[in-house]
Amino acid sequence: MASNMPICFSIDPRAALIRTIGSGHVTLTEVQEHFRELVKAWPPVPQLQVLLDLTTCTSLPDFQQLRTVVSQMDASGGRHRFARCAIVASRELLYGMLRVFEVMADTRFVAVRVFRAETEATEWLSTPPSG
Repeated sequence: MASNMPICFSIDPRAALIRTIGSGHVTLTEVQEHFRELVKAWPPVPQLQVLLDLTTCTSLPDFQQLRTVVSQMDASGGRHRFARCAIVASRELLYGMLRVFEVMADTRFVAVRVFRAETEATEWLSTPPSG
């Protein structure tokens, strides 16, 4: 992962996990470019879980930007490609906006949840889904 980019990611095919970090001021254009790069890097596995770490992200998306990201997820394969998604956000306003995203993106993932700490997020992802 490159640390000087606003969005960087790594894919662990064995763990079926995408780990994405958004840091500093992240723009919608950068998020859209991230999805284009993700499609190019997708390994030969049907679904990947997502750990999205936004603890060092300083920007705050608006509702329309969240809708655009949800549309981009649909274009990238939606829940056929994305299994569970754990989002980590410690800033209060970002956490609140991502709770809105959680509702908006619910049908694009097998499950999606926002957490305040990475340990909780990774524990949730490592626990087999119930039901």
